[in-house]
Amino acid sequence: MTPLKKLNSRGFSLMQALVSLGIIATASLAFMNLISSVNTEQRSLDERLNYAETRNSLLTAFTSAKTCKEELSAGFVGINLSDATTTTPSSQVVNYSELRAGPSASSPLIVARGQSLPGVATGRMIVENIRLGSIYSTGNPNEFKGTIRVSFSPTSLLRSLKPIEIDQIFVTSGPISEANFEACGTSTSSPATAPTSNLTNCTWVSLPGQENGNEGYKEAVCPGNGIVAGLKNYRGGDWTRTGHFSIYCCQLAQ
Repeated sequence: MTPLKKLNSRGFSLMQALVSLGIIATASLAFMNLISSVNTEQRSLDERLNYAETRNSLLTAFTSAKTCKEELSAGFVGINLSDATTTTPSSQVVNYSELRAGPSASSPLIVARGQSLPGVATGRMIVENIRLGSIYSTGNPNEFKGTIRVSFSPTSLLRSLKPIEIDQIFVTSGPISEANFEACGTSTSSPATAPTSNLTNCTWVSLPGQENGNEGYKEAVCPGNGIVAGLKNYRGGDWTRTGHFSIYCCQLAQ
């Protein structure tokens, strides 16, 4: 009976070892899955934070008249916007290679086509396109509203992110069929100062963009003894130095 007891004792010890190894392996696998899940959620959170920071950086950059004009005027030359109406967007799209936080080439980079966002690991959150599209007429002469879209390469994202979209009102110069970018910002028009039914030969006249005197005033004087029937400011903020101000000049009908 003694040899049998020794055999049973050895078999029971081996079973305990196998069970213990199984428990350890299961616990280790669960722990590894937990670590992987935490890392995945952290990367997803980082992507959303970088997305929000990039959008805020673009919004901040475009509040500067000089930066907005410098960044969006690049490549916006001779664009045909004749098909843009207040209800139907133009078929034209303006592509950009990069957008910076300031007007100079040394300003901090915000986004660059084909590159990861600044500060993000290489190969992640790669910018696929930077475009100004969905361009509508606002109803005012040479004034349009477009949407700046920054899209990302889907393969560089952990989870899908919609493009960053920022609406921007801007004005152009030249014929509408060969429009050139002139300035960013909303325009405001004043009511006519004379009955429009008695006016003829009306046209918009641009006033100088620089200061006139120490106070930065602008004289709204129409050429040829014309009557000022309206005015608009293409720039918010300090337009007296950097803006574009126009008056609507008409002649009285005889």
